[in-house]
Amino acid sequence: MKGRKGAGVKNLAKSALIVGLCTLLALALRELGARPENCLMVYLTGVIILTIETQGYLLSLAASLLSVALFNFLFTEPLYTLRVSDPNQLLTMGVFLVIALLTSMLVTRLQAQIVLADRLVRRTQALFEISSGYLNLSGLENILYYGVRSMYGLRGEPCVVYVAEGPGALSRPYYVAAQYEDTGVIGADTLAKWCYVNNTPCGAGTAFYSEDAWSYLPIKGTGRVLGVMGILCQNKGIEEDQRVYIGTILSQMGLALERELGAESEPGNRA
Repeated sequence: MKGRKGAGVKNLAKSALIVGLCTLLALALRELGARPENCLMVYLTGVIILTIETQGYLLSLAASLLSVALFNFLFTEPLYTLRVSDPNQLLTMGVFLVIALLTSMLVTRLQAQIVLADRLVRRTQALFEISSGYLNLSGLENILYYGVRSMYGLRGEPCVVYVAEGPGALSRPYYVAAQYEDTGVIGADTLAKWCYVNNTPCGAGTAFYSEDAWSYLPIKGTGRVLGVMGILCQNKGIEEDQRVYIGTILSQMGLALERELGAESEPGNRA
């Protein structure tokens, strides 16, 4: 909360500084004989810079309105009033507002697309590294803990894994204690067993037991469920853009588990 407030104050300060600098530059241009319309272009440039710096559409809107008011006060006849004697100036200011708002909107959307593209690149790179890590991974616990750490790296939220131990039975929970402030939030494995038996996601963000803080997803092998991954979602569920990445991690985990369990079941590897 304090971080957001601090960022808001910082953006307001940037807005005031940019509009102030634009006003000084426009006044200097007026002294050099520039027409009022050219001075107004200085404010338009300032609004675009402000949008890039603050990534906020509302601040750009406020800056546009303030720029029009300052232009009217300082550059149109009669000077130092908010009255307009020339109707053409009203048209000029109206066109400025439209262009400033449209430009701000386009810049904001472009920035959002850049952020999304960067996020996709980073997640794709992370998935490639995760998939590569499973190739030479062996040992049941190594596979489980690697999956837990990988999911935590993707979402930044605690995870837990249960391994199938027979009809309706799951192992103890595997988790990384460093991911938790209190491991007591893991609780009972009732919903994890339901997910395992029914081969169906349940918990937060699903159609079953959505009031739970955890979201449970089956880890599937070839024709069977090998375990269950639990993700602490605090009742929020899993975002749509993350589902494909989570599905990839679970698929890789299922392949590694199936390979490991198959190797353990071979006669030469039995205790």
